Amino acid sequence: FIVETAEGRIRALGTRFTVSQRKGRTHVAVLEHAVEVTPAAAPDRQYILPAGQQLSFTRHTLNNATTLDKQTTGWTQGQIIADNIRLGDFITDLGRYRTGLLRCDPAVAELRLSGVFPLDDTDRILETLPSVLPVRVRLLTRYWVIVEAAS
Repeated sequence: FIVETAEGRIRALGTRFTVSQRKGRTHVAVLEHAVEVTPAAAPDRQYILPAGQQLSFTRHTLNNATTLDKQTTGWTQGQIIADNIRLGDFITDLGRYRTGLLRCDPAVAELRLSGVFPLDDTDRILETLPSVLPVRVRLLTRYWVIVEAAS
């Protein structure tokens, strides 16, 4: 079993793991056993990533592996666990669990957010944001939502 991203490939070695892709970077976290990570432009830089470890990589480089954290695996328990995360990244993550377009205005994308958010009600998560950050949630339609600076 091989997962290919723009940055390279991840080969399963009898495992359970997660993969997420952001601009120019892929993140992989291993929950069980191991995976082999190979950057696309550096096929000689294969790395075996064991259970309990995570790393990010680009087409050319592998970052150092770190210990797996709850923030990375929260979705397996139906949660987003945010620990001082950029609002822009949080909104991107939340958008994976929601139908339609969910966008974050660049003017508020660098705000930081912490908390545990159950994924069974994404509308409730969005309703909560203005009580903890200086933002407003604008629903253009039920399926097109923008998080922007509060007026």
